[in-house]
Amino acid sequence: MGHYMRVLLLPSQPVFTMSVRAHSSLRWLLVAWLLAWATQAQAQAWQPDAVLHRLLIHQMAQDRTGLLWVAADEGVFRYDGYDLVPLAALAPAAGSGFDHAQALAFDSEHRLWLGCARGLFRLHGTRLEQLALPKVGHRPTQINALLRHPRTGALWVSYGDGLLAVFSALGGAGRSVALPFSDAAAWLSPAADSAVWAVSAMHRVAYCTAAQGSRLQPYQPLGQLLPVPGTHPQLLVGTYALHEEQPDGTLRERLRWLPGADEPNFRPGQQGNTWQWVAAGQLVQLQWEPGHHLPQVQLSPAAFERAGQLPRQYAVFTDANGLRWSTSSGQRGCYKQRVGAESVEALASRPLRRYSTRAITRLPDGRLLVGAYGAALVQPADSPRAALRPLPLWEDGRPSAAIFLDVLRTRSGQVVFAEENHPFGQLDPATGRLRRLAMPGATFTSSLCLQQDAAGTVWGGTNRGLFRLDLADGRVQLYTRPADATPLPFAQQEIQEIVSAPGGWLWLATSSGLYRLHPATGRLEHYGTSEPASHRLPTDALLCVWAAADGAAWVGTRDQGLLLVRPGRGLIRQLTTATGLPSNTVATVLADASGDLWCGTYAGLVHYNPLRQRLAVLNETDGLTDAELNRQSAWRAPDGSLYFGGVGGLHRVRPGQFAVSTLRAPRLLLASYTQHHSRTDTVRTHFLAGAAPLFTLAPADAFLELNLALTDFLAPEQARFEYRLLGSSDTRWNPLGSTHVLALRGLLAGRYQLEVRGVSGRGLPAQNQLRLPVVVEAVWWRQPWAWLLGAAAAGAVLYGLHRRRLARVRREERLRSRIAADLHDEVGTLLTRVSLQAELLRQTQPEANPTLERLLSNSRQAAGTMRDIVWGIDAAADSVGALLDRMRDHLDQTAAPAGLATELHVRGLRDALPLPPELRQHLYLIFKEAVSNAARHARGASRLDVTLARESGWLTLLVADDGQPTGTATRSGMGRRNMQQRADLLGGTLTADAQPQGFVVRLRVPF
Repeated sequence: MGHYMRVLLLPSQPVFTMSVRAHSSLRWLLVAWLLAWATQAQAQAWQPDAVLHRLLIHQMAQDRTGLLWVAADEGVFRYDGYDLVPLAALAPAAGSGFDHAQALAFDSEHRLWLGCARGLFRLHGTRLEQLALPKVGHRPTQINALLRHPRTGALWVSYGDGLLAVFSALGGAGRSVALPFSDAAAWLSPAADSAVWAVSAMHRVAYCTAAQGSRLQPYQPLGQLLPVPGTHPQLLVGTYALHEEQPDGTLRERLRWLPGADEPNFRPGQQGNTWQWVAAGQLVQLQWEPGHHLPQVQLSPAAFERAGQLPRQYAVFTDANGLRWSTSSGQRGCYKQRVGAESVEALASRPLRRYSTRAITRLPDGRLLVGAYGAALVQPADSPRAALRPLPLWEDGRPSAAIFLDVLRTRSGQVVFAEENHPFGQLDPATGRLRRLAMPGATFTSSLCLQQDAAGTVWGGTNRGLFRLDLADGRVQLYTRPADATPLPFAQQEIQEIVSAPGGWLWLATSSGLYRLHPATGRLEHYGTSEPASHRLPTDALLCVWAAADGAAWVGTRDQGLLLVRPGRGLIRQLTTATGLPSNTVATVLADASGDLWCGTYAGLVHYNPLRQRLAVLNETDGLTDAELNRQSAWRAPDGSLYFGGVGGLHRVRPGQFAVSTLRAPRLLLASYTQHHSRTDTVRTHFLAGAAPLFTLAPADAFLELNLALTDFLAPEQARFEYRLLGSSDTRWNPLGSTHVLALRGLLAGRYQLEVRGVSGRGLPAQNQLRLPVVVEAVWWRQPWAWLLGAAAAGAVLYGLHRRRLARVRREERLRSRIAADLHDEVGTLLTRVSLQAELLRQTQPEANPTLERLLSNSRQAAGTMRDIVWGIDAAADSVGALLDRMRDHLDQTAAPAGLATELHVRGLRDALPLPPELRQHLYLIFKEAVSNAARHARGASRLDVTLARESGWLTLLVADDGQPTGTATRSGMGRRNMQQRADLLGGTLTADAQPQGFVVRLRVPF
């Protein structure tokens, strides 16, 4: 068998695959050098978990819902990516004292078995029970290891020193299994049949069965070796090598992947036929293929130790979503990494260890040119993974420290660059010599960006305007409109980027908005904050632009995210941190061959599918050395690769390898919920152990708070959630933004269905949606019976008030009738006798007596006034009919003797219609005064018309004669003022005006 080593480099991180044993020291030196280089280049792929990193973790497990369980020195916890929930909160009866937890296992009923210093326990839902162990019962005993056998479902338990028990999958008490050694069995592993392998802390190996006990294997390894199930001859795995059992019971090394001696406390993770662990800064993966006796070994960098720490072994656990977790039982910390090749590859630089990049392009000779702060870097044309090397630059015979802000390789092979603090220039790639282009005018110009359009014209953007570059003459010219040679409004703006669009158009992203320019005609369109709705943008501070094939533009802004702008229609779509962007500053934007967008931001790289509107965020967990990417540091290569630069260097992205469909869709979980009551001492958080309940908000509940989670734990802070509430007035999907907590408050009484959906940071929707019923109970005074009772009580009160008012009205009417009767019978009769006596006395006098005439006249007037007063008080006259009778009587007594023909017109009034006494009395007195004035003062009048009408809530009285007025004083004296006062008391209006054909008095009051 030949000795050889095969090295395989995967897309994002080097992985070394070895097939046979190698002994040569020279080969091991080569391996060590390659491993050191790989660790330096790609160690950033592993990231510490912000929450679990502070624990000393012994084992991790995952339940069927996707939540993680952690056994640590600090206790037993459930983890949802955001919060650690201690066992005491999940099972209130558990209490405390579950520290020094060593082992976890789930049985066939999905119950959690856990071992700690207090003994063996089983959790089912929220019920925790302690299980008796053979020989010790319920006494506190340290559990060393737990194993659920994949074939039988039996639970094997190692506890104390030299004690082993097995619990049947069907239940019942545990049975003791004798061990051939007295020290603790530190590791259990299933054998090919129903037996298990047990390895002690002193490295002895035993084969154990439930029925026949156990037997000690004859070999005595120096370090801890773990048997591989189903191998013949038997294989044993150590930290650094694989050993094979010989017929005489000795061991022979068959495969070595790292230098060193096998160590104790070896804890590999086992998922099916794959074993994996971390040692000496490397992730070691052993995978047994069917039909092969020896495994395939893969090594990839996983440097966890800080400077000065001793190397430690780390167990590796892979969850259901393809995420690796690495922990050490002797070191606090927890690291995670996504399984599989990544799409982002960081490019190293020599001798620079860290560099910040700006301009990127491919030189005519095939080399990759990168403009970095402090140097210009190149990569060989035939080595896409080779380190970048400095390119010496020369200007005027001296070394140049030029910093390329943008670089353009023209279709003719010339290389033009823009430098922020200098004019445009040309680069000779062969010699590194720089030549500056002549700028018009003496004012300093900062060259910012370059673009070559479809016609071959090279355009340059500056802080002084748009320029056309003439490379043949070595000069630049300011662009002006072809028709009138007027400059464009760019004198005080910075043109950040120029892109060519279909139809000969140019899109220009500036510090004062977005411009669309047609250079051949000079036509210019502006999109910004000051424009009308069809051209309005939420900001003028733009950083980059990309022209879509349909003529639209994707625009990156400084503070408003990513914008989609269509000519003539303006803003169509906006993406911000509320919709998944890691930052509202979008520095660069490119499109790949499939039309998907790739945007460099100050907090990560964004992949966006415009058709499906699916967004994914890549950061350090995906291969970026630093998530902050730079402006104008993006370039699309002819082979479809995308290059993005940032403060952490240059990265190569191959969009074809970024396939969201290859990732496992996470599950959306409701981790817990809290009902906040009006009394703070009754607030309690419920941690779910099964299906979500029916949520009921009682009147005393202030609001309901739901804690959501996705089973993709790599970057939980990037997960996004949306919800809608069916049954409410607004059934739209509402984003939660950057939070995973949903609070329901201010809901009206009723039944609702809450729907929640989630998307991972990689843009992968959850495989399920949550549909949760919510019932909001009405407070007692909002219940139907309370409304009916309240309506009945209000009706009773109103009816009582109405009855009281009617009684008061009746009393007043009786009082008015009695007063009217008394006045009529007593005072009226007395005035009538006085008038009759005065009439008799005048008849007996032979000569006229003025005093007697005045007495007779006054007595008659007093009798008439008394009749008016009695009529005004009498409750029996509170109707329209009584008023009309009184008005007719007065017309007969006053107008007829004056020789006036009268007519009374009535409209919209019935005789039985009630009239308030105050309205009836004032209305009659105004009528009486108007008729009396007409009878006395209407010179040459022959007719008097009176109209009383009701229309649209108003009562109108009209008194009109056809005479000629005798003067203003006659018709506007004391009588006029009295009528005006009465009209004001009624809340109406009164007019009295001379007309061409007579005099008209008009009264209008509400009724």
